[in-house]
Amino acid sequence: LFRGLWAALGLVSGLIIVTRPTNIVWLIFGLLYGVYDYESFCQRVVFWRLFLRREPWSSLWCLSALFTPIFLQMLYWKVVTGQFIYYSYSAEGFYFLNPSLLKVLFSVQKGLFFWSPILLLVLPGVFLVRRFAASYWLPALIFITLNTYIISSWSTWTYGGSFGQRPFLESLPVSAICLCSLYQGSNRQIRQFLNGLFVLTSVLSVWLMWHYWTNVIPFNEATMQDVLRTFGL
Repeated sequence: LFRGLWAALGLVSGLIIVTRPTNIVWLIFGLLYGVYDYESFCQRVVFWRLFLRREPWSSLWCLSALFTPIFLQMLYWKVVTGQFIYYSYSAEGFYFLNPSLLKVLFSVQKGLFFWSPILLLVLPGVFLVRRFAASYWLPALIFITLNTYIISSWSTWTYGGSFGQRPFLESLPVSAICLCSLYQGSNRQIRQFLNGLFVLTSVLSVWLMWHYWTNVIPFNEATMQDVLRTFGL
């Protein structure tokens, strides 16, 4: 049963990588869960050393299960294209030395915070995670940083037609932890203010999304004029 659980964990990890390779940062989140200071980091290192020494077969089962979907994907590519590794994005790729960070976060066209302003509260919330959910603090901080950097480094930073910055969809569980920590760490007056913000930004998102789906806001290359038009301006 123990080895079966590790095999299942490896299989899920492999499926995550195959589905969206950049989501490999989620594996870092899992490895660092429960680490929030130097002492807990040392304890985690000791745990993995003992685990690899005492449970080599569990480790082998986990790695074998992890690479199974990756191998099947490569085998499929070989059958269909004649190559074990097939890159389907043509001229697109990552520019890690020149990320479009400000555009990805604030642009009218597809900016994360412009189209989902409630997520601005994630930034102060992440620093309160250590107080209210310490096990999530370091993995959340590293995940948010790495994931934002990777997303911003893609050559087509708008990521095609979508409402807002769609590649951040997988980040919402981590964002929820940060928002909950911010709410828990606030006094009554601030919570009332946050409640108002939650309602206001939710209504705004539904309003803009409705106009997006009815083609008032174009699926790509939206402008401030397009947004203001939804309010009759």
